[in-house]
Amino acid sequence: MAEDERKGRASYLYKISALITEHAEELALIESLEVGKTLAGARGEMAHCADLWHFAAGLVRGSKARRTTRSGPMRLASCCASRSASSVS
Repeated sequence: MAEDERKGRASYLYKISALITEHAEELALIESLEVGKTLAGARGEMAHCADLWHFAAGLVRGSKARRTTRSGPMRLASCCASRSASSVS
């Protein structure tokens, strides 16, 4: 993938991360109402989701994504696996 294409894709992913952060409270309320999570749990999940999108953007750029306490490759894989399993049931 060309450098310009990576930067473009990464910018979209960074924007998604920023939008999740910006609208975290409203997204948490929707998540809580839809799946029955506590509001506190859904708020934490929104922070985690924003971190994952930010991490993915760093991967797309080809740079080392800055790791936080909540994200990283193994966390990303386990999150995706748990989401897939819960969507099947």
